[in-house]
Amino acid sequence: MYSWFYFASWVILIPAIIALAKFSVMTKEFKPLAFNIWLGVLAEVMATVLRITIKNNLYAYNIFMLLDFFIILWLFHNWGAFVRYHPLLRRGFLIFFMLLWITDNFIISSISRDNIIFRLSYSLVLVLFAINQLSTIYIRNNSYLVKNPYLYVCLGIIFYFSFSAFIYLINSSSLFEPGPALWKYTTLIYVIINAAANLLYAIALLWMPKKAKSI
Repeated sequence: MYSWFYFASWVILIPAIIALAKFSVMTKEFKPLAFNIWLGVLAEVMATVLRITIKNNLYAYNIFMLLDFFIILWLFHNWGAFVRYHPLLRRGFLIFFMLLWITDNFIISSISRDNIIFRLSYSLVLVLFAINQLSTIYIRNNSYLVKNPYLYVCLGIIFYFSFSAFIYLINSSSLFEPGPALWKYTTLIYVIINAAANLLYAIALLWMPKKAKSI
């Protein structure tokens, strides 16, 4: 079953190929999404190499999570999510999470282990931002949402990071010790949600607006 889990993670290649094919006509609002997907592919490759060589792929995933966080924030920035916030507040927010990542990976724990504090924090923050964007999308486009690419990106972020936060809470809880069976089915659900999120990103890339041709 776990080999099936591994191959299911490569569903990310579907939006990666679509992003590559459509990058030349992609507007700036969606280019961070393309970069994030390609970064995810690179992280999977590096994690596979590290799993085979040193039997520890957490180095790749811990670095990926920091970059993943900043790129998704860049995506929301391009959508105008932070225009009402003062530039100093935005910089302070980025510096705080950079310091949190450093503290979690090099002081509290190690970059070779699960960085639970940062993982949980950035997952919850991205879910909140995505929900906020989802409400904005609904208000502006409440008549027709089926072909709205912003909707599919937000849904993918909400589904994936909500369940990720749930897993991190279980993993960090000192009051509850999950058994092998629970971890097995939790991992199964995680893989399914991860694949579903990547398919939602693929749909978003198919429906995204094309940039205007220069004359």
